[in-house]
Amino acid sequence: MLAIAIQIHHLGLPFTKTELEAALKATQPRKAPGTDGVPNEPLTNCGETLLNWLFSFVNACLANNLIPKMWQRASVVAILKPGKPSSNPESYRPISLLCSSFKLFERLSLTELTP
Repeated sequence: MLAIAIQIHHLGLPFTKTELEAALKATQPRKAPGTDGVPNEPLTNCGETLLNWLFSFVNACLANNLIPKMWQRASVVAILKPGKPSSNPESYRPISLLCSSFKLFERLSLTELTP
C-alpha cells in the first residue's frame, strides 16, 4: 500500500529528462506511424534540441491537462489473419495506429501510474 501512495504523490509532477530518455530507449523502431505520419526513428535518434523540445512539450501537456487534437485520432487498418481467406471480412482484425509522440507520452504516464 505504501508504494501506491508514493506513486500517487508523484502523479502530476513534471517528467524528468531521465524518464524521457528511458521512454525513448524503450520505443520500438520500425513501427507504422500514426495519423501524423512521423515514424519512431526520428524520435529515438533525436539530438539535444529535439530532446529539449520534447521534454518541454510533454511536461506542458501534463501541466495543462491537455493533449493535441492530433493525438486523439487514430488510423484504423485491417490486417488479414494468418491462414484466413481474404474474401471473408471476418478474416481481418483491426489495428489502430497512434501518433508516435502520443505513444511516448503514454509510456511516460504509465511509469507514473505503475508501482
